[in-house]
Amino acid sequence: MSMECILSTFQQHAVQIRGDRSLYWQRERTLFVADLHLGKDKAFRAQGIPVPTGATKDDLERLADALRATHAERLVILGDLLHGPEGCSSELIDTLRQWRRGFKALLITLVLGNHDRRVAIPTEWNLDLHDGTLDIGPYACCHEPPTTPQRFYLAGHLHPVVQLDARGRMRQRLRCLWVRPTGAVLPAFGSFTGGYRIRPSKGDQVWAFRDGQVAAVSLSRTSEETGPRRKAEQHR
Repeated sequence: MSMECILSTFQQHAVQIRGDRSLYWQRERTLFVADLHLGKDKAFRAQGIPVPTGATKDDLERLADALRATHAERLVILGDLLHGPEGCSSELIDTLRQWRRGFKALLITLVLGNHDRRVAIPTEWNLDLHDGTLDIGPYACCHEPPTTPQRFYLAGHLHPVVQLDARGRMRQRLRCLWVRPTGAVLPAFGSFTGGYRIRPSKGDQVWAFRDGQVAAVSLSRTSEETGPRRKAEQHR
């Protein structure tokens, strides 16, 4: 599958919006992703909910592809690397250990999300853990978008999707990057995640993702409602 990239500028710094739902800061050779929720499929199966297998393997392969394509020297995960203790099995721990060995020189920073805080992160993964907002250059890196931002933030948590008016056909719900004047909310990188429908306001920018492709969205094609809505409690 081909993968598309779009160049943009956040806070006067060039960034690459990648079709794999990652964001690459070129100057600092830093790749940002959010909300992988690894182990979620296993957690669901443990509760007797039949879901397909293989999401964790596929997501780690996509992440490895993004790192190799960009030659990133640092990976910043904006929260919820893991889904919860139910999915953090010995198999997952070993899978991440083996994956990490393929990127020994890579600095991986995990800004802890609400799901990560429920899990004892294995030390053998060699992650730089940070609880709270982490300032990296001009960006305030956090998991949940702040209600009163002091700096331009990069966040996750919401799993944003945009609903597009397909001009008389069935409406499309696509994962998206939601950029507001005060910050950006990244799409969930994980393939097995839910989505929160955003209501963009005037002045916002939205990029939608589908099958490795990314495209800017005209706000005239989205819902007429404006302003943010808090994410449903069960998804936090």
